[in-house]
Amino acid sequence: MPTLKATRTPDASASSGRPAPRWLAPALAAILGALTIIAFFPAFSAGFVSWDDHDVLVNNPHYRGFAADNLRWMFTSTLLGHYQPLTWMSYAVDHALWGMNARGYHATNVAIHLVNVLLVFVLAMRLIVLSRSPIGPGGGEPGNAPTSGVVLAAGLSAGLWGLHPLRVESVAWITERRDVLSTLFLLLSTLAYLRSARIGELRVGDARWLWIAAGLLGVSLLCKAWGMTLFVMLLALDIFPLRRVAMDPRRWFGREGITLLVQKWPMVALGIAAAAMAAHAQHSAIATKTLAQWGVTERIVQAVHGLWFYMRTSVLPMDLSPLYALPKNVDPTEPRYLLAFVCVGVGAALIIALRHRLPGLAIAAAVYGIALLPVLGFLQSGDQFVADRYSYIAMIGFSILAGAGAAALGRRASTTAIRAVMLAAWAGVVGVLVMLTHVQTRVWDNTIALWSQAVRTAPSSLAHTNLALAYLNEQPPDRVKAAEQLILALRSDPDDGRAWFTLGNTLRSVGRLREAEEALLNAARLMPQAYMAHVNLGSMYLTQMNRPQDAIVQLRAAVADVERGAVVEKGQRRPLSALPYLALGNALRATGDIAGARQAFMEALKFDETRTDAENELRATPDGP
Repeated sequence: MPTLKATRTPDASASSGRPAPRWLAPALAAILGALTIIAFFPAFSAGFVSWDDHDVLVNNPHYRGFAADNLRWMFTSTLLGHYQPLTWMSYAVDHALWGMNARGYHATNVAIHLVNVLLVFVLAMRLIVLSRSPIGPGGGEPGNAPTSGVVLAAGLSAGLWGLHPLRVESVAWITERRDVLSTLFLLLSTLAYLRSARIGELRVGDARWLWIAAGLLGVSLLCKAWGMTLFVMLLALDIFPLRRVAMDPRRWFGREGITLLVQKWPMVALGIAAAAMAAHAQHSAIATKTLAQWGVTERIVQAVHGLWFYMRTSVLPMDLSPLYALPKNVDPTEPRYLLAFVCVGVGAALIIALRHRLPGLAIAAAVYGIALLPVLGFLQSGDQFVADRYSYIAMIGFSILAGAGAAALGRRASTTAIRAVMLAAWAGVVGVLVMLTHVQTRVWDNTIALWSQAVRTAPSSLAHTNLALAYLNEQPPDRVKAAEQLILALRSDPDDGRAWFTLGNTLRSVGRLREAEEALLNAARLMPQAYMAHVNLGSMYLTQMNRPQDAIVQLRAAVADVERGAVVEKGQRRPLSALPYLALGNALRATGDIAGARQAFMEALKFDETRTDAENELRATPDGP
């Protein structure tokens, strides 16, 4: 393949200075490691939180050990909408080491993130060297020693990324182990790819490294599907700093662009497979929003808002929340959305206009958009509008750009004193980030702290309800505070069935049965899982209000609901839950309908979750007409 002619050759003098002393990079790596531990130190004493941790770890026995059944589950499960077998295996290692001590799981998360910080440090050095290297023999070779300025710039880049409060959600939330673990292998894959490519040339320098990069991507995708778009990010790096194809978009669809895409065919294939698997996992968890639930206009507004949100909070990381709930309605003319459209539009126009003068800015923006594309809401999944964790990969490019830009300004400083002042200023920025991250990490200490932060910074019905549940799970339960939060939740969204359900159960527990009845009736009308409200209401009628016939009506409604919402499992339709059959059997037996009770218990007998209880109830139920 021919060598491409660069339209603008970087300043060779920038990379031809005196190499950095050998101690500088290890010293900076040690400092970054120490600062990472300081920033995330509160995580070492944190526990599991009621935000998926219980479903994923506390109440889930399937990851505990490496027996064949456990491994089979790890490699087939799509629990909560994610396919992550290697992440499950990492939890299995944690369980072998720590049992159910949450501190050990947190320590593993922090350790993996620390490795990622160091990998970003190495990646930043490599990219900055490449960006300053001339095209030609030996330009940008891996063995070229970086200058002191490059090492300092890379250290700043890693600090700006890894010590930022936006990283807290991915690191301090045990459930999000998949973020840090998949990113570790993505960074290794990118470094391997850079070893395979020749600066300014279409041909591959060392095909072995290209295959290693593809293998590392495959490993990353088994931790989380984030790397599905990595091949597009690598195509962006082919433009700059590798300069294997020109910045002109017309060249991307010509021979050069097609050649570079074909070279990456294993990564393309892996990305497509991962995207398909991710879609299947989300669908299996019934987490994906339909267009009827979340329209085209809403998705466009969400995407533009997201692009602006992560940039804004990167610059001003204030009032971060574990949940920014999906709003019920989106008005595109609302000031915050109009601001997002203006800022994203102006920013995109400036980046396009400056793409030849500042190619690094254009590539960082491209990587940012590509990384965020799967989570911008076009294929909306879950209840979050935006999420801090989505910035984990997306902000790496801009962080490296910021470090390189600071180094460029330092080189242009007229005196050593000015450089010293600039270095001290950047050190101060990193110090502030460490303090902010330390404070933000405390938010994840326990469930009450977590949801208290959410209702304080981004209040929503879901956040208030989750805080109410946290109060109810205290020993002893704080029902007064729980009720206060539920009232706030329903004030925020009167149609929140889950809040009505929780309020009904709370009122029932303190004997306020008439109010509980009204709340549970509202929950049955509004909840997607209406059977849960029907079951609890039926139980209350039967055991507390002496209304057995009303109980049977509610429990038959619960059975109808689970059968109406049945899912296909192993080729057969399976009701969402077997509990209504068990509850209905008890109610029918109480009214003397022995045959009906036995029939209901026989249905409950078919399911693992209720088999033991159904057997006991059948033994306690005499044969009869």
